[in-house]
Amino acid sequence: MNTPKKVLTFLYPDCIEYEILTCLEFLRFESCEVSVLTPDGKSHKGSTGLTILAQFSLATLEQRNWDLILIPGGDPGQIFRDSNLHQLLINHFEKGPLLGAVCAGPLILGAAGILKGKEFAHGYSEEQLDFLAVHFDQALPSDKMLVRARNVITAKPQAHLLFAIEIYKALFP
Repeated sequence: MNTPKKVLTFLYPDCIEYEILTCLEFLRFESCEVSVLTPDGKSHKGSTGLTILAQFSLATLEQRNWDLILIPGGDPGQIFRDSNLHQLLINHFEKGPLLGAVCAGPLILGAAGILKGKEFAHGYSEEQLDFLAVHFDQALPSDKMLVRARNVITAKPQAHLLFAIEIYKALFP
């Protein structure tokens, strides 16, 4: 019997969790272990009104070998500069497992320096990209619905279903 894949879902204030829910539903069929990280470790009251329990905070997160870290879009303005979050993502990225981000989620990856030299899909307008350009240093914004750049998968918000399929195929080839 295979060891279940470990998935860390990062939920933050003003995120839009529906962008990753289909992905999590697909992963449920493979008995993945899904954990929830919030900035403060408190429950996350989602955009749908559902309350989701967190297992970890940025300060208490155990260093584990995650197979996937998922980041939904929304408004990451309160957290995208967080150095603890950046370190978590950089450590994970350097080990090679998957990072998945939808809509505004790639801003978090960009601010951590993970998108340098990589094409990425996003949910930003041209004006927003111009304003946020400093956080996407040497990254290559794309108009594509979905982009896979090695172990980083990004998508526009309207491509959340394609995103879920691509994540599934990457974890279970």
